[in-house]
Amino acid sequence: MTDDKVYFYAIDEHTFKPIIRNVMNNFMNCSMMMFGCKSIYGITYKQNEGNFDVYRQKYQHDYKVAIVHEDFDGSKGLPVESMKAFLVGVKDKIKFYDVNTFMEITESEIQIPLFKSTTREANEIISMQISPKEDILAVISGKKLIMDENKPNQIFIFKRKKNLNAAEDSMDQFEALKKIKIMDNPAFEKISMQFKFQNTKYDRDVTHLLFAR
Repeated sequence: MTDDKVYFYAIDEHTFKPIIRNVMNNFMNCSMMMFGCKSIYGITYKQNEGNFDVYRQKYQHDYKVAIVHEDFDGSKGLPVESMKAFLVGVKDKIKFYDVNTFMEITESEIQIPLFKSTTREANEIISMQISPKEDILAVISGKKLIMDENKPNQIFIFKRKKNLNAAEDSMDQFEALKKIKIMDNPAFEKISMQFKFQNTKYDRDVTHLLFAR
């Protein structure tokens, strides 16, 4: 600390060498500065003065930068840890993004064939779940109504196809396995969109979905 500048250093845990992190003007005109463990409050003091000043952090910057500028309002997200990716359901598409770079994996995108809407509310993806082995993807399309009510009309089942060519830098794909129309089925009226895959024993493939009301 000098009369003009305040230098902030970080100490390397292994070499104990100081590494400069930031520099600011000494507008407090102090000769000593201390911060709490959470760096919210700080105390400044000038030698031979009879008092000290207390400062509180005014702004906090988390250094988050927007990488994708698309509007995801109302979209559904789902992690796929075995692919090191996450899914985002946007209207009639399921987009894949890399968990490390957050870049879109365009070759894995899934197009959902929605019913044509005859009312004000548009059909869109309203829920999706992946099986415990992350090899089966279930998607429900329908309409979002007022008071957080949903009106499902289709269920889509996709099966994951492994990329067997290890030399190619490409992701696994999900292929359409089954489409079920449920809009006229009374058993699916007022069901919860938080459905699950039924657990299986001995690592068998899942064959059932569980719904609740």
